[in-house]
Amino acid sequence: MNLKKHKSDVSLRNRLRQDTRKAHEMLDNAVGALDLSKYQDFCIYAQAHYAAYDYLHRKTKHQNGLMSHRRALALADLYVLGKKPKDLDMVTPQNEWNSDGLTYVIAGSHLGSKLLAKQWKMSTDTRVTSAHRLLTDHKLMDCWKMQIDKLSKMPASGSVADHAIDSAIACFAVFENAFNDAKVN
Repeated sequence: MNLKKHKSDVSLRNRLRQDTRKAHEMLDNAVGALDLSKYQDFCIYAQAHYAAYDYLHRKTKHQNGLMSHRRALALADLYVLGKKPKDLDMVTPQNEWNSDGLTYVIAGSHLGSKLLAKQWKMSTDTRVTSAHRLLTDHKLMDCWKMQIDKLSKMPASGSVADHAIDSAIACFAVFENAFNDAKVN
């Protein structure tokens, strides 16, 4: 549990950005090492996404429809790439997940996807360019706008806020582990 004290005028949105910065940067480093215009790197990207979404889908007992949607997109991209999905075998300290923390990470990923899509578009490999679902999912942007509006109105302190922070950090860790696992397999 994060025990930092926060001013009452700070929203949960601001606290999520601040308190998850390190976990976010670690995931960005794992993803940033890839060149998504290259087949092998894009396969790692799709494989990691599938494994993370599948893991979270199971662990959250299917409470987040966005997770199911993204998992299906990753599976479709893997199919186009000619790859089979792999499971992620890991343990997280999270037993109960906060939907706002999860959605903050997942919907917020559309911001990074915009940058990665520029790299992906430079590919001359038709297997890569045909696997477009994860990077062109417009549902994330709509979800992000609604989530940010909601989080901006929520208090930054209290047990609900702490749980959202813990869930977001754990979600970033799941994705980071999925990327590291996909790189070695």
